[in-house]
Amino acid sequence: MMPVLTVPPADPAGVVSMTQLRNHLRVNEGDDDALIAGFLAAAVQYLDGVQGMLGRAILQQTWVVTVAKGGLFRLPLPDVQAVTADYGSGAVPIDMMPSLVGADVDLSGPALVTMTAAMGAADRALAAVIVQMIVGHWYDNREAVNVGNITSILPLSAEALIARLRWRWVPR
Repeated sequence: MMPVLTVPPADPAGVVSMTQLRNHLRVNEGDDDALIAGFLAAAVQYLDGVQGMLGRAILQQTWVVTVAKGGLFRLPLPDVQAVTADYGSGAVPIDMMPSLVGADVDLSGPALVTMTAAMGAADRALAAVIVQMIVGHWYDNREAVNVGNITSILPLSAEALIARLRWRWVPR
């Protein structure tokens, strides 16, 4: 019952642009662009999706999960914009019922459930700050250990912001 990503998010630069990252890193245009782009992609991948540190979709993406029986099913992602169920004869839109721990859907039988999800603007802006902090940390500390300094952990400020946005699925 693990969700499968079927339509990935567009470009990681949709979270933070290279111009924003260069400004954050105080790097002149063109200097280390390939390295920074690699860190950007890795930071977004580290945070994004069901298995990312945030446990949720930053940019719009589509996930599918196979549900073995009918009844109430809690969607494994927050910020779901649209959901359909395919009972074997084609996908049909279904209504979500919000709850304190996520949205539920009422399925009439076994189904393939498809969800399109993306963070709202305020949470996406916070995710952008987290990505900049992570990229900045990785840019400044390119190895896990420097002489006399262990730098493999993220700064506490980034960890605090991650905790603020982190979502954990609580199945029904």
